[in-house]
Amino acid sequence: MMEKRNEELAEVREKKMREKNIVIHGKAESDEKVDEAFLQKLIKQIAVGSIKFKSFKRIGAMSDAKKRPILVQFYNTEDKYKVMNNLKNLKDAYLTDTDFSNLSVTDDYTSAERDIIKVFHQKAASLNENNTDQDYVYKVRGTPKNGMFLKKLRKLNA
Repeated sequence: MMEKRNEELAEVREKKMREKNIVIHGKAESDEKVDEAFLQKLIKQIAVGSIKFKSFKRIGAMSDAKKRPILVQFYNTEDKYKVMNNLKNLKDAYLTDTDFSNLSVTDDYTSAERDIIKVFHQKAASLNENNTDQDYVYKVRGTPKNGMFLKKLRKLNA
């Protein structure tokens, strides 16, 4: 019983540590100065004003085959949510600036939250594999913070 409680407390502490962070996937490897210029350009593009980030770093093992994600830490959660809520402003930016193509920006999830996400994506993949209706596809919606679910969506080319 105490072990479970300790695990819950550790998870709460870890969430608290990560609440000011975002993770950017899909940006090609580059040196620190190029990454910093990219982050400043990204914040300017999404038009959220003069938000400053506290720190950033590439995470994961360096590899020629993979693009390591960038972990960005903000000074407060308000700045993080301004960025996250205005990501829609990047929607067409990739047409004029290739720096923004194939980017994915997410919250900094804990290991347990990433496991939940992985399970939902595996369920969606399984349903899509066994799906006889080729006009529809199953997608994961939501986040571990606000609840996740599978949704059956019509394919765009259908």
